[in-house]
Amino acid sequence: MTSLQLLHNSREICRMSWFLIEMDEGQSKGGKENGRIVYGVIHSIDLVDNDSTNMYINRRVRFNWNHAIIEGRVKLASDDRYFIEQQFKTLTKNNEGVILKQRLSKRYLVQFNKGANTIVHAIVHQKEIVWPKEDFQNSTIREVLIRDGKIQRMATVLHVSESDDLIQKELDMLKARCFEGAFEEPYDNNDIEETPWLFVQYSSGPSNVSYSIINICGTVWQEENLYRNVVAYIKEGEAVYQAIIIRKSKDRNKLDGELRSMKDYCLKTDFPISGTSCFKVSLPPLDHQALCAKPVTILPVKREKYQIVRH
Repeated sequence: MTSLQLLHNSREICRMSWFLIEMDEGQSKGGKENGRIVYGVIHSIDLVDNDSTNMYINRRVRFNWNHAIIEGRVKLASDDRYFIEQQFKTLTKNNEGVILKQRLSKRYLVQFNKGANTIVHAIVHQKEIVWPKEDFQNSTIREVLIRDGKIQRMATVLHVSESDDLIQKELDMLKARCFEGAFEEPYDNNDIEETPWLFVQYSSGPSNVSYSIINICGTVWQEENLYRNVVAYIKEGEAVYQAIIIRKSKDRNKLDGELRSMKDYCLKTDFPISGTSCFKVSLPPLDHQALCAKPVTILPVKREKYQIVRH
């Protein structure tokens, strides 16, 4: 077989697939995450993982960039390099305006009481802060007034960021910590009266997590619920949310104490919780054909079209 034929076969195995990648600016420069989004163009041979399953599930990929392995999100993929480069120029130009707006606004991770039995961790935008109106820089100021639907509530600021991604990561990690710290292995019981009080965790959307003490009588879909020791269904307005049972007890006061302990723990937690996932390595020789990914066209999905009721 001639060299030309080998080259041709190689191109058939590894299509000239180009990827437009969204990545963190800090990681792209070999440092820590800073929450600012930048874009880059890579070829399929730059992909690290042989298994491209994640590319189709959550659009996350790991790739070689500036002598490091970093993670990013696929925005577009195509065999047409010119098309990808044109989209890159457009996104980069639009991103300059987005970055400017981000620098003029903040995201707040806050904690507040919602009635006597519920605490909420939520991400709120600067425009949702009712008081103080000024962009306060004094780190000792932690109490703010926020809008919660039509109601205004006093909230405690846990963390502030200019990045949607980083503040969401903080909320997700805080959610995991709270669950792990309070979770008690459920035990089976046929008689609901033995443990009628439930300490539950649930979300009405991706930017909030609620912790509540409820009685089993206040839940819905009891007969249809096949996992009564694990989940409960809570109705708020016209929506029903699936809640994870953290603890069960016949003593309401015991669960109230657990809720207060969780609230105090969050107030004393040092933020940011999350670290960096960027690391430099000495890369072995790469099998380029093994790293090739099939060309795909991935369409961006707008998160706001979906109402998340299970977490």
